[in-house]
Amino acid sequence: MNGLTLGISGSNSKKIKGSLAYTPVIIPKNLLAKIGDENILVEKFQKCHSVDEQLSVLKENLNTSDDTILNFLVMIFLQSEMKHPVKCFLVRQVLYI
Repeated sequence: MNGLTLGISGSNSKKIKGSLAYTPVIIPKNLLAKIGDENILVEKFQKCHSVDEQLSVLKENLNTSDDTILNFLVMIFLQSEMKHPVKCFLVRQVLYI
């Protein structure tokens, strides 16, 4: 049997989402008001226009330990969609802490 009779297609039909296909994580203002949006990390993260920018902001500020930042990271995790690069990054980093 060959691939045509089995219905097996080549690799060009697979669609893998890259980081450009995901929209940046947006946190609603009512949630930001609960943790205080005057935090520098929160301001930088909200001003990012791409997922790559958001990842770089998180990488820079992940080592700081503060309750406000921890609450913010939880909000990011809950607001991001499944398999979002930001969510995957947070899961990987929390496992190593």
